[in-house]
Amino acid sequence: MKYPLFNLILLVSFLHGVFASGFIPILHDKLGDQASWPFALYFVGLLLGQLMIYWVGRLSQHRALFAVYEILFGASLIYMGFFSGTWVLTLGRGWEGIAAGLATPLLFTHLILAPNNIENKAKIVRYNAVYALGYVMGPVLVKLTLLRFEIQTFLLFSGLLFMVVNAAMIPLLPHFEPVPKADLKLSKLFGNINWFDKFYSLFYGKCFYGFLLTFLTSYATVYFHWQIGKIDTITLLTLVLAFIFAGGQQLGAKTIKYFNPRSLEIIIPLTMAITLVLFFALQWGPLLIFSAVLQAYLLFIAFLNFTQKIRSGREFALFNSLSDPGMVIGALCAGLGLKGAIIVAALGVLPLLYWRHLPHVLSKNIALHSTRS
Repeated sequence: MKYPLFNLILLVSFLHGVFASGFIPILHDKLGDQASWPFALYFVGLLLGQLMIYWVGRLSQHRALFAVYEILFGASLIYMGFFSGTWVLTLGRGWEGIAAGLATPLLFTHLILAPNNIENKAKIVRYNAVYALGYVMGPVLVKLTLLRFEIQTFLLFSGLLFMVVNAAMIPLLPHFEPVPKADLKLSKLFGNINWFDKFYSLFYGKCFYGFLLTFLTSYATVYFHWQIGKIDTITLLTLVLAFIFAGGQQLGAKTIKYFNPRSLEIIIPLTMAITLVLFFALQWGPLLIFSAVLQAYLLFIAFLNFTQKIRSGREFALFNSLSDPGMVIGALCAGLGLKGAIIVAALGVLPLLYWRHLPHVLSKNIALHSTRS
């Protein structure tokens, strides 16, 4: 293994993908249309964990802390494996979210800074690709597990796996160079760049993500009637969405040089908003799939912007925590059912405020960071 730390981080990313989708069929079967609450609590936990990383510098300084937070994530799975019930799943997802929120800024920072000869753009594609692979396998693993074992057994084993893998990573983790406190102020980080340039794309991409996952968990069988053999609608949908997510990253990596990203950050949300309005009017499920393709491309642009700016887990935590409320809003909108799509669509119309600044869409070989100067 040429780059052990980088590859172990990718393995952890894969496992996170497994549990992001693996809980969809679990919550669908156990909670039905009440699944929006554990999803919302999970997203709130993500936000709180990242805010803690930003507010308390010591939470990101020791090299072992990343692994500790991932082990805490595994402990949440063990908790849900030992006990059962609606409140256990709901509180367990909140615990899981806090642990993931603490770990994610350090995971992403280690991913970018880990020793290797790979460009940031390729790192992001690999990171998202292995996450999407885990996302594909999550529902399948859950279904296969339930054929022979109880879900509690699966959660207990998975929690132990998280603990073992991350404990093995501790000796490989380097120390982070501390970032001066003055550089972590909002005024310093945002400088003279307005909220739209640094905030909106990531926020809206996450808002749609929170809405889509929660909405499909609760209402997939209402708007989709897919069945292939013994593979049910929920499993097929998560497979399709995972391939869309991975494909969107690859599409972004291959085509971004032909477009002005600044233009796409205005056009894509508007197109997503139109699609959601059509879904509200026609109630035709495939329109959500089309929006998911657009969202995957938008997130690629947003995360590529991200890597041009961050130097530490605390900076990542700040930027991410400013956008993570979008997932909470999306999940709560999904709790409103079909009406929630209109709220998410309304948020997608905000780029109209900047339409007069729209640059030419086609711009060969344009550097992404040059559009932010």
